[in-house]
Amino acid sequence: MAIAFIASSANSALVAGTTGVSPGATIPVGSTVIFAFSNITSNPAPISDTQSNTYVKILDGTTSGNWVYICLSTAHQLTTSDKIKNAVAGTLGLGVTAYSGVVAQGTTASNSGTSTTPTISLTTQDANNFVVAFFEGTWSSSVTISANTGNLRTKNQGGGTGNNNALVDNTAASPSSVTDSVTTNLSRAWNAFAVELRVPATNHNLLMMTGCGT
Repeated sequence: MAIAFIASSANSALVAGTTGVSPGATIPVGSTVIFAFSNITSNPAPISDTQSNTYVKILDGTTSGNWVYICLSTAHQLTTSDKIKNAVAGTLGLGVTAYSGVVAQGTTASNSGTSTTPTISLTTQDANNFVVAFFEGTWSSSVTISANTGNLRTKNQGGGTGNNNALVDNTAASPSSVTDSVTTNLSRAWNAFAVELRVPATNHNLLMMTGCGT
Protein backbone atom coordinates (compact mmCIF):
# COMPACT_ATOMS: atom_id res chain seq x y z
CA MET A 1 0.00 0.00 0.00
CA ALA A 2 1.33 3.44 -0.92
CA ILE A 3 1.51 6.39 1.46
CA ALA A 4 -1.36 8.83 1.07
CA PHE A 5 -2.08 12.23 2.61
CA ILE A 6 -5.26 12.25 4.72
CA ALA A 7 -5.68 15.71 6.23
CA SER A 8 -3.96 18.65 7.88
CA SER A 9 -4.83 21.51 10.19
CA ALA A 10 -3.28 24.52 11.90
CA ASN A 11 -4.54 26.85 14.58
CA SER A 12 -4.02 30.55 15.06
CA ALA A 13 -0.37 31.52 15.38
CA LEU A 14 -1.20 32.95 18.82
CA VAL A 15 -2.66 30.21 21.00
CA ALA A 16 -1.67 28.30 24.13
CA GLY A 17 -0.17 24.91 23.34
CA THR A 18 -2.48 23.29 25.86
CA THR A 19 -5.44 24.46 23.75
CA GLY A 20 -4.34 22.06 21.04
CA VAL A 21 -5.29 21.68 17.39
CA SER A 22 -7.88 19.56 15.60
CA PRO A 23 -6.57 16.90 13.17
CA GLY A 24 -8.68 18.53 10.44
CA ALA A 25 -10.59 15.40 9.46
CA THR A 26 -11.38 11.91 10.72
CA ILE A 27 -8.07 10.05 11.12
CA PRO A 28 -8.54 6.24 11.00
CA VAL A 29 -6.87 3.74 13.30
CA GLY A 30 -3.39 2.87 12.02
CA SER A 31 -2.70 6.29 10.50
CA THR A 32 0.47 8.32 11.03
CA VAL A 33 0.11 11.73 12.63
CA ILE A 34 2.82 14.41 12.70
CA PHE A 35 2.40 17.22 15.25
CA ALA A 36 4.74 20.21 15.01
CA PHE A 37 5.04 23.54 16.78
CA SER A 38 7.46 26.36 17.48
CA ASN A 39 8.33 29.12 19.94
CA ILE A 40 8.91 27.12 23.10
CA THR A 41 12.32 26.22 24.52
CA SER A 42 11.19 24.12 27.49
CA ASN A 43 10.33 20.44 27.11
CA PRO A 44 6.65 20.29 26.00
CA ALA A 45 6.18 16.59 26.79
CA PRO A 46 3.95 14.77 27.12
CA ILE A 47 2.23 15.21 23.79
CA SER A 48 -1.27 13.80 23.89
CA ASP A 49 -4.62 13.74 22.19
CA THR A 50 -8.13 13.24 23.45
CA GLN A 51 -8.15 9.60 22.27
CA SER A 52 -5.02 8.59 24.25
CA ASN A 53 -2.71 7.93 21.29
CA THR A 54 0.99 8.11 22.12
CA TYR A 55 3.44 10.50 20.43
CA VAL A 56 7.22 10.23 20.39
CA LYS A 57 9.71 13.02 19.71
CA ILE A 58 11.54 12.75 16.41
CA LEU A 59 13.12 16.20 16.14
CA ASP A 60 13.70 19.16 18.38
CA GLY A 61 15.59 22.42 18.39
CA THR A 62 15.72 23.62 21.96
CA THR A 63 17.58 26.80 21.00
CA SER A 64 15.19 27.74 18.21
CA GLY A 65 12.05 26.49 19.93
CA ASN A 66 10.99 23.95 17.27
CA TRP A 67 9.55 20.56 18.14
CA VAL A 68 8.21 17.77 15.93
CA TYR A 69 6.44 14.67 17.27
CA ILE A 70 5.11 11.60 15.47
CA CYS A 71 2.70 8.77 16.13
CA LEU A 72 3.48 6.10 13.55
CA SER A 73 0.30 4.15 14.13
CA THR A 74 -2.70 5.61 15.92
CA ALA A 75 -4.37 3.06 18.19
CA HIS A 76 -7.61 5.07 18.30
CA GLN A 77 -9.50 7.00 15.65
CA LEU A 78 -9.37 10.79 15.76
CA THR A 79 -12.24 13.05 14.66
CA THR A 80 -12.49 16.79 14.06
CA SER A 81 -13.75 17.26 17.61
CA ASP A 82 -10.54 15.77 19.07
CA LYS A 83 -7.47 17.82 19.98
CA ILE A 84 -3.73 17.15 19.82
CA LYS A 85 -1.82 19.23 22.35
CA ASN A 86 1.33 19.65 24.41
CA ALA A 87 1.75 20.10 28.13
CA VAL A 88 3.09 23.67 28.13
CA ALA A 89 0.80 26.69 28.15
CA GLY A 90 3.10 28.90 26.09
CA THR A 91 1.93 30.90 23.08
CA LEU A 92 2.95 29.09 19.92
CA GLY A 93 1.90 27.99 16.45
CA LEU A 94 0.62 24.42 16.09
CA GLY A 95 0.29 22.28 12.96
CA VAL A 96 -0.74 18.68 12.30
CA THR A 97 -0.72 16.49 9.21
CA ALA A 98 -1.79 12.85 8.84
CA TYR A 99 -1.00 9.99 6.42
CA SER A 100 -2.05 6.42 5.70
CA GLY A 101 0.18 3.58 4.52
CA VAL A 102 3.28 4.48 6.58
CA VAL A 103 5.24 1.52 7.92
CA ALA A 104 8.18 3.22 9.60
CA GLN A 105 9.98 6.45 10.32
CA GLY A 106 13.09 6.83 8.18
CA THR A 107 15.92 9.33 8.38
CA THR A 108 15.73 12.94 9.54
CA ALA A 109 17.44 16.15 8.52
CA SER A 110 17.74 19.79 9.55
CA ASN A 111 18.74 23.00 7.83
CA SER A 112 18.85 26.75 8.48
CA GLY A 113 19.39 29.96 6.57
CA THR A 114 18.25 33.54 5.99
CA SER A 115 16.79 33.50 2.47
CA THR A 116 13.20 34.10 1.40
CA THR A 117 12.97 30.46 0.24
CA PRO A 118 13.46 28.22 3.29
CA THR A 119 14.48 24.81 1.90
CA ILE A 120 15.42 21.36 3.13
CA SER A 121 16.35 18.15 1.28
CA LEU A 122 16.49 14.54 2.45
CA THR A 123 17.55 11.44 0.50
CA THR A 124 14.85 8.79 0.67
CA GLN A 125 15.61 5.09 1.11
CA ASP A 126 12.70 3.64 -0.88
CA ALA A 127 10.56 4.53 -3.88
CA ASN A 128 7.50 6.66 -3.04
CA ASN A 129 8.60 7.54 0.48
CA PHE A 130 7.35 10.89 1.77
CA VAL A 131 9.47 13.69 3.24
CA VAL A 132 7.57 15.91 5.67
CA ALA A 133 9.23 19.19 6.63
CA PHE A 134 8.52 21.81 9.30
CA PHE A 135 9.68 25.39 8.72
CA GLU A 136 9.93 28.15 11.34
CA GLY A 137 11.57 31.56 11.19
CA THR A 138 12.15 34.80 13.06
CA TRP A 139 9.56 36.39 10.81
CA SER A 140 7.42 39.26 12.08
CA SER A 141 3.63 39.45 11.96
CA SER A 142 3.80 40.85 8.40
CA VAL A 143 5.16 37.59 6.96
CA THR A 144 3.34 35.73 4.21
CA ILE A 145 4.11 32.06 3.54
CA SER A 146 3.32 30.37 0.23
CA ALA A 147 4.07 27.06 -1.47
CA ASN A 148 7.33 26.57 -3.38
CA THR A 149 8.52 22.95 -3.70
CA GLY A 150 6.21 20.22 -2.42
CA ASN A 151 2.73 20.49 -0.94
CA LEU A 152 2.10 23.24 1.61
CA ARG A 153 -0.14 21.48 4.13
CA THR A 154 -0.35 24.01 6.99
CA LYS A 155 0.83 27.51 7.77
CA ASN A 156 0.63 29.87 10.70
CA GLN A 157 1.30 33.47 9.74
CA GLY A 158 0.54 36.85 11.27
CA GLY A 159 1.70 35.96 14.77
CA GLY A 160 4.67 37.28 16.69
CA THR A 161 8.26 36.26 16.07
CA GLY A 162 8.62 32.48 16.42
CA ASN A 163 4.92 31.70 16.06
CA ASN A 164 4.91 31.63 12.25
CA ASN A 165 5.58 28.24 10.65
CA ALA A 166 4.58 25.74 7.98
CA LEU A 167 4.36 22.00 7.25
CA VAL A 168 5.23 20.76 3.74
CA ASP A 169 5.44 17.29 2.20
CA ASN A 170 6.85 15.86 -1.01
CA THR A 171 7.66 12.46 -2.51
CA ALA A 172 9.59 10.85 -5.38
CA ALA A 173 8.96 7.76 -7.50
CA SER A 174 12.47 6.43 -6.82
CA PRO A 175 15.00 6.75 -3.96
CA SER A 176 16.48 10.22 -4.38
CA SER A 177 17.01 13.62 -2.82
CA VAL A 178 13.56 15.05 -2.09
CA THR A 179 13.18 18.79 -1.49
CA ASP A 180 10.57 20.70 0.51
CA SER A 181 10.49 24.50 0.49
CA VAL A 182 8.29 27.55 0.99
CA THR A 183 8.48 31.15 -0.16
CA THR A 184 8.23 34.09 2.23
CA ASN A 185 8.19 37.85 1.72
CA LEU A 186 10.76 38.46 4.46
CA SER A 187 14.45 37.55 4.55
CA ARG A 188 14.95 36.40 8.14
CA ALA A 189 16.72 33.58 9.97
CA TRP A 190 14.80 30.30 9.62
CA ASN A 191 15.07 26.67 10.70
CA ALA A 192 13.83 23.55 8.92
CA PHE A 193 13.37 19.97 10.12
CA ALA A 194 12.40 16.98 7.96
CA VAL A 195 11.45 13.35 8.52
CA GLU A 196 11.15 10.49 6.03
CA LEU A 197 8.00 8.35 6.10
CA ARG A 198 8.68 4.89 4.68
CA VAL A 199 6.42 2.69 2.57
CA PRO A 200 5.94 -1.07 3.13
CA ALA A 201 8.98 -3.16 2.27
CA THR A 202 10.22 -6.50 3.54
CA ASN A 203 13.45 -5.04 4.89
CA HIS A 204 11.85 -2.75 7.44
CA ASN A 205 8.48 -4.22 8.38
CA LEU A 206 9.77 -4.89 11.89
CA LEU A 207 9.91 -1.15 12.54
CA MET A 208 6.16 -0.83 12.23
CA MET A 209 4.40 0.91 15.15
CA THR A 210 7.61 1.48 17.11
CA GLY A 211 6.96 3.86 19.99
CA CYS A 212 3.24 4.38 19.32
CA GLY A 213 -0.10 3.12 20.46
CA THR A 214 -1.34 2.85 24.01
